Amino acid sequence: MPELPEVETYRRILERHATGKTIAAVSVRDAGVLAGVTSRALSGALRGRTVMGARRHGKIVFADLGPGPWLVLRFGMTGDLVPLGAGEEPRFARVVLRFLEGGGLAYTDARKFGSLALAVSPEAYLASGRIGPDVLAVAPAAFAREAARRRAPIKAVLLDQALLAGVGNLYADEALFQAGIHPATPASRIDAAGLSSLHAVVRRVIARAVAIEADWSRLPRRWLLPWRDAGGPCPHCGSPLRRLRIGGRTSVFCPSKQRRRR
Repeated sequence: MPELPEVETYRRILERHATGKTIAAVSVRDAGVLAGVTSRALSGALRGRTVMGARRHGKIVFADLGPGPWLVLRFGMTGDLVPLGAGEEPRFARVVLRFLEGGGLAYTDARKFGSLALAVSPEAYLASGRIGPDVLAVAPAAFAREAARRRAPIKAVLLDQALLAGVGNLYADEALFQAGIHPATPASRIDAAGLSSLHAVVRRVIARAVAIEADWSRLPRRWLLPWRDAGGPCPHCGSPLRRLRIGGRTSVFCPSKQRRRR
C-alpha cells in the first residue's frame, strides 16, 4: 500500500517526466477513479495546460498546472504513476495523459481505491478534507501535545491523518517497534518525552524510506519491515512476532521488545 515514501517517489516521477510539458490529450479509461469531476470536465481542465511542478502533502500529490485548478492524485492501496513512451499503455491504466512534446504518464490502480480530482489549491483541498500537517513538517511538541489528549491506542493515533498526514500502517509499525512501544498502548499513557521521542523516530523512519525511494530490499535487516510479512522472528531478540487488530488494521510487534503498558 503506498504510504508517504512511496507517494514521494510518485511525486518525483511526475516532476521528472512532466514538468515543463503541455498536456495534449487526456484519456479516461475508467471514470470510477474520478472524485467529484466528470471525464469531460477533467479533460477540459487539463488539456492544453503546462505542468509547472508537483507538491506532496502526506499521501497526496498535487500537480501545479499554472493558473486554474490543480490536479489531485491519491493512490489508495494499489495506485501508481507510470511514465509512458509512444504507444505504451500499462495494465490497469485508469487515466492516461499524453504530452505535446511526446511521451506521457498513466495513473494505474488495480483495485481502484485511489482517485483523481481537481482543486482550487492544495491548501483548500487539505482544509476541506481536514487533513493535518505533513509528518515531516509537524513540530514534535505539537504532536506530543495533541497525542497526549487521546485515549485511543497509539497505533490508531499515528494513523490519524488529521494529526499526522502521511503515516500509514506499515511505517507506523516500524516506528513503534524502534521506539519500543506496544501498539495498543493508550496515547494518554505515554508521557510528553516519550511522545516527542516517538515523533522523532517516525520522522527518522519515513526519511530513511524516502532516501532509498521506498525500496524495501535496501531496508536495514534490523528493521521490523523486512520480517513483518514473513511472520518473524524479531530481528532484535528472536522472539516470534505477534499480530493484533487495532482500529481495523493489522499491527505486527515484538511482545518482548514492545511490552504493553496497563
